[in-house]
Amino acid sequence: MKEALQKSLLFKNFSDAETDSLLSFTKKKTYYAGNILFEPGEKVENIYVVNYGSVAINVQTTADENEYISMISTGQTFGGIQMESEPSLIGARAIEHVEVFEINITELKAFLDSHPGAAIKFYHALVPHLGKSNYLLFNEAIKYKTAHLKEHKHAFL
Repeated sequence: MKEALQKSLLFKNFSDAETDSLLSFTKKKTYYAGNILFEPGEKVENIYVVNYGSVAINVQTTADENEYISMISTGQTFGGIQMESEPSLIGARAIEHVEVFEINITELKAFLDSHPGAAIKFYHALVPHLGKSNYLLFNEAIKYKTAHLKEHKHAFL
């Protein structure tokens, strides 16, 4: 587990001691193809690091439809990256047998508050990650709004 976390984008610059501390509140979970890790609109309390396998990331486009936007695979992270306990804009579903490491956000925040060196490393890695995530969500929002306007264009005539 330690080696996988040290290879992940968010934790690759952590020292051995920092990674060992992180491991004290990290849980290993297994999901099978089709299992839902979380749905759009749910409060996501964890950051997930994929040890092996693939996870589909989707956004809710209508009340009963989700649209695939990305695939997350070995070494990548997803989940409650926003570091707040607010409803997630994304959902996650296992594409195949997948093993992830779940890191509780509340415990991570407490760890980062008490380890400023680790906090600097974490947030330095997080910023580019958020930029990419926001870009994907923004593009999906534009596609959805454009399609929605085309469907209802008669209302604007």
